[in-house]
Amino acid sequence: MSIQQVSDAVFIVRCYENGQNYPDPHYVAMTIVIDSDSYFVFAYLCRNGLSPSLKHNKQIHAFFKKMGLKPAYVRGKHIHVMDK
Repeated sequence: MSIQQVSDAVFIVRCYENGQNYPDPHYVAMTIVIDSDSYFVFAYLCRNGLSPSLKHNKQIHAFFKKMGLKPAYVRGKHIHVMDK
């Protein structure tokens, strides 16, 4: 998994299959926005109908918890299926 900060309040999270195909291609990309003491997952792109795994969700929560943020339970929206 990689987390890239693209502005003060926006992060792009990319999930890889056991790191085997890092840095490309990732199978899930998420947009996460922070606001005061919370973070929101707005949308994710995925390939082959996959979604973020439990392991990746735990890593994401741990990362933002270390920043002192709490999750706002806004469900991510699947907006596109990438080609293989």
